[in-house]
Amino acid sequence: MVLVVSTILFVGQTYQFLGRMPDVGLGFIAAVLPMFLPVTLALTLPLAFLVTAVLTYGRLADDNEVLAMRMAGIHPWAVAAPGVFAGAVLSFFCLDLQGHLAPAAVAGQDALRGDAYAQFLELVERGARNSFTHRDFRISWDGVERGELLGLRISRGGLEGGEAQEIHARRAVLQRDASGRILVFTLKEFLLVTSDGTRRASSRGASTTIAIPAEELLAVRGSAAKPRALTYEELLFRRARLPEGSERWREMDLEIFGRISVALAPLCFALCGIPLALLVGKGSRAAAAVLAFGVAVAFYVAWQAGNGLAKSGALPAAPAMLAADVLLAAAGVVLLRKAALR
Repeated sequence: MVLVVSTILFVGQTYQFLGRMPDVGLGFIAAVLPMFLPVTLALTLPLAFLVTAVLTYGRLADDNEVLAMRMAGIHPWAVAAPGVFAGAVLSFFCLDLQGHLAPAAVAGQDALRGDAYAQFLELVERGARNSFTHRDFRISWDGVERGELLGLRISRGGLEGGEAQEIHARRAVLQRDASGRILVFTLKEFLLVTSDGTRRASSRGASTTIAIPAEELLAVRGSAAKPRALTYEELLFRRARLPEGSERWREMDLEIFGRISVALAPLCFALCGIPLALLVGKGSRAAAAVLAFGVAVAFYVAWQAGNGLAKSGALPAAPAMLAADVLLAAAGVVLLRKAALR
């Protein structure tokens, strides 16, 4: 089950990322794939630990090993202690995974977007391709002669005011601006057609220059500054500089405590899942999967409810996002006491 969930998340993230890119080679794909592992592991490690803990303690109870330990004078708290300790260690690792490794991977993905854009420019300059289409943007040319594109055609949609634009030029010279993030075309003998759905206008000329930014080509804006790409330290620094209670301040607060909540999930899964497995006493994989699924769903529902309350401003981010962890931990204490009284 964990392998299936991990595979789905990994493939989904890869497909979504590469869907925003121009056509790229195998080298680029090989470079980007490892960057999805930290993000995937941050979500699937707690679930994998939950299944393992429930299966292990369920088999101990099913084989009467727990009964034998109790007859030897070992308290149920001592029986559950190794699993809880393992959950605490994994939570400590997940705190670093959520706070540093996963944000670094997201930032690396953003950096590779710029690399892919640079690769695309090189392909155009060398004439290795003769067309490119992405969402509302299309560019094609008939050939390359002395560094100039012949028979250039550019189609742009979704511009300001809902306008669409078509550009035809007999010859065009492609250049980069100083940042390397903008396509600059010098058009010769061009035809420019603009349409907003109700009227159509056209103009001709001997020469003109147009610039097309990278965010239009790749349909991404401001990706480098998104909270998911920031470490704990960067989030806290930005949060401290923002007005308390502002929308951006709440966004940073929500990101911080959301990560902490998910990172603490292995410990809370151990506190709740282990006594539940001892009470049920079933050692089969099917029983472990069902119990783990139930605990995971309870955590997910509580986490999403807290997330909704925090986003709406009904509750501060800290109590809202940590409510799921507290709920599972409290339920685990009650279940373990019940297991001790059996």
